[in-house]
Amino acid sequence: MKKPKYTMSEKRKQLDESKADFDRRIEIFMLMNQGWKSKQVAEKIGTTRQNVENTYKKIKNQTIDELTELRNKYQSKLLLAESNK
Repeated sequence: MKKPKYTMSEKRKQLDESKADFDRRIEIFMLMNQGWKSKQVAEKIGTTRQNVENTYKKIKNQTIDELTELRNKYQSKLLLAESNK
């Protein structure tokens, strides 16, 4: 019997985006693509190797432009929410 493939709900995706540190993700992406080991990246940014590996696994199929666009999109949402208060 085949297990159904897990797909992230839109609500969960929005929650993950709201908690994401996009600048850190971009830094991890760039360093890992330059050939740094996950342990070296972790020491540089002050986190664990496991955190670096999990973060990279989520973003490795994206481009730097996509990550930057996602960061900018989220920042504009935050600014809009703050201005509506």
